Amino acid sequence: MKTVGAWFKDNAEPTKKSSSSRPKRPPRGSNRGRPHNHHRGPRPQNQQKPPAPAGKGNVRVYPLGGFEQVGRNCFVIEVDGEIYIIDLGLQFPDEDMLGIDYLVPDMSALAGREGRIKGVLFTHGHLDHIGAVQHLLPKLHFPPCYGTKLTMAMVQKRLEEEKLM
Repeated sequence: MKTVGAWFKDNAEPTKKSSSSRPKRPPRGSNRGRPHNHHRGPRPQNQQKPPAPAGKGNVRVYPLGGFEQVGRNCFVIEVDGEIYIIDLGLQFPDEDMLGIDYLVPDMSALAGREGRIKGVLFTHGHLDHIGAVQHLLPKLHFPPCYGTKLTMAMVQKRLEEEKLM
């Protein structure tokens, strides 16, 4: 398991800062009373953006738990078919849920697509964010996990308790 810092070192792309890439703004007062939508010259015929290349730029974001509730935090981000998961938390049952120890996120939406999971990011070490890790990581075929050193130590402890590490 990697820490967030190690992941950034491995995956960081250098950014180029160029002052020429920024569009220049007209000086103040150059509008001279004309409306802001004034356009000189012929208008372009096709103002639509070209469609994104097939398979590029497709993003889906959806919760598997923790949405409008306390606990069971789990959020999925899909980018061009690659799946990233944020948190694998549990929720403690209500008083009327006799015989239930805890609730975990429903991962059936990812069934059959476990190989496309590129990583799990743990935001922090509270049980509502890491509590279901020992139950769900085996079902997800143990994807790479990322978080701070403290959070990852807590995840590792939960996995060791279940003899999964």
